Amino acid sequence: MKKVVGIVTVGRSLLLSNYGSFFQHYALRVVLKRMGYVTYRVETDSVFTEIWELLIPFRRLWSIARNTIMCRKLPERVSFRSSVQRIIFACQYKRFISPIFEKQVDAESYIAGGDCVWFNTMPRMFLLDKPASVRKISYAASSSWEFMKDQSVWRELIQRVGASYSAISVREAIGCKIIREISGREVDRALDPALLLDKADYLKIASPKKILKRPTLLYYAVNITSAEEMAIDRICGWADKINADTRVVGIQGAENFSPSAMFLRPTPSEFLTLFYQAKCVVTNSFHGIVFSIVFDKPFVFVRQKSGKWGNQNLRQNELLEFLALEQRHVDDDEQSNNVVELLTTPLSADLRSKIEYLRMKSTDWLMKALSK
Repeated sequence: MKKVVGIVTVGRSLLLSNYGSFFQHYALRVVLKRMGYVTYRVETDSVFTEIWELLIPFRRLWSIARNTIMCRKLPERVSFRSSVQRIIFACQYKRFISPIFEKQVDAESYIAGGDCVWFNTMPRMFLLDKPASVRKISYAASSSWEFMKDQSVWRELIQRVGASYSAISVREAIGCKIIREISGREVDRALDPALLLDKADYLKIASPKKILKRPTLLYYAVNITSAEEMAIDRICGWADKINADTRVVGIQGAENFSPSAMFLRPTPSEFLTLFYQAKCVVTNSFHGIVFSIVFDKPFVFVRQKSGKWGNQNLRQNELLEFLALEQRHVDDDEQSNNVVELLTTPLSADLRSKIEYLRMKSTDWLMKALSK
């Protein structure tokens, strides 16, 4: 009989709207399935919250109808396509990962895993409601480390993690340092789950259609609050210099500041296809960097504006430093010639070898943590 592993990760709202959250959870489950485990997602929200989140498309459609009747201009945020996007995400989540609502069972092991799983102070996200008799581990857990480390409630939760987990790994080096200091436990660094799969793995679920007809610079942006932050003219200028079209994928505000002629709303499978077919990538996203690496695409990282949760670029900068790709971080005043060179220079074969080594090392860590 196969052993069961329960995974606690970010909430359903992000899983059904954020590409990085979607694929980090997909990848972790694929890896665990290959190891011979049966997995399910541990519910952490109340039934009311879950239902309210799932009703978002219908709430938006109601806003469209109400604004139309009252002859008001429709904000982009409640456009028809943005309303149905969550439904499409939910369909592909069910197809690739599991039913939206999974049966909750008693598991032999539990994993706190993936992007920003320790971002809040809900004890359930730290698996502290699980009995002491079961194995609890963290795999590449992440947080807004600099912001959360000063929160007394969060520090208390980390102390309890140190006393109850059998193995701890996190995604960022600063996270290792902070958790060691608080808990006194040994903490390892592991690859983001999305990097545990390679290009061939993702192409199995990518859309087969030809989306990009010409050489294209793909701009993937998240957490945008103004047209100035979006800087679409600068991106188009870089694309012109390499004789490429510009196409934009954006979430968490970026959709509100993107020209409609350039903007795409891909399904998760089409998102993978866009990275596969793009000539190069510009991104301010952690997982934008991840999928550029997975699909061997020249890329540059442009920083996000710091927000109320602290430095929004820490995880991206750490990933670039970890993989010796710091030169692909470009500043606002970066010379165009340097950017053009980066966007036309392939990633090195050494990088692929390093990723393969780190992937093997991280997978071995996960296997040992679950089996010992």
